[in-house]
Amino acid sequence: MVRRILSLGSLAVALFGADFTLSQNGLGPITVHTELEYEGRGERLRATATNDTKETLPMVRMCVHGSPTGCLFTLWNQEPWKPGETLEWNLDTRLRAPDLGHEVLLLWMTDPRPASERPTIRPEPIVEATAAGTKAVSSKPSGPITIQVVGSGQSTRSVGVFVPGTATQSSTSCAGTATTASCNTVTNPGSPARIQSVQIPQAHVQAIMPDGRHIALWCQNGFRRCATLEAGNYAADVSGNALWVHTYQLDGKLVKIKFQYVGSW
Repeated sequence: MVRRILSLGSLAVALFGADFTLSQNGLGPITVHTELEYEGRGERLRATATNDTKETLPMVRMCVHGSPTGCLFTLWNQEPWKPGETLEWNLDTRLRAPDLGHEVLLLWMTDPRPASERPTIRPEPIVEATAAGTKAVSSKPSGPITIQVVGSGQSTRSVGVFVPGTATQSSTSCAGTATTASCNTVTNPGSPARIQSVQIPQAHVQAIMPDGRHIALWCQNGFRRCATLEAGNYAADVSGNALWVHTYQLDGKLVKIKFQYVGSW
């Protein structure tokens, strides 16, 4: 079933499409397909999302995030989202990112499962935590703040990588004399250019700041470490719109995971 949320039509140029699978605390997946294009001075989004879980979801809120603009679009269901049901959006915005590359972040998903069926999570102990940091995320407190993580999920970004084709190559070898030579030719066929799909894991965290603000955080595997967080309290360093969350390895070594602030919930 496809339910149309909003439809607006117009001429646009330059298109970027991507596919994402989202889950949170073992509940998922939600399969999302997006097509983003420039339109006038802003951008237009065409997106579909399918509830591939076995549960009816009361509330799901997603962010189409373009760096450094932030949330270009926020997507949500207006009534309970049934299993197998597909929602469709056609939206525009006056915001314009430098390029059309984007992520889909799961800001919030209400878990309809009974508490006894939800994954068991253990709070993380507070280490080097203070009560500072009651200013905006863009401010820089003098030391670590304490954030409360209330939810965490993961998703996969599917990216198409262009792989150039190769030319056909042949080599001939001969044995014998000039009059009695025996030659053999070996041909290695070329391959056409293709698009190879690469899966990039991402993590999404819902947290509460010391001043009570509900913030959504995001990270992606790549040059830096990225992981989901169990519910509980964490020390974190604030730097611009980023939070460096303190976690610990089994040997007690401090490891800071960088999360980007992407919105609220």
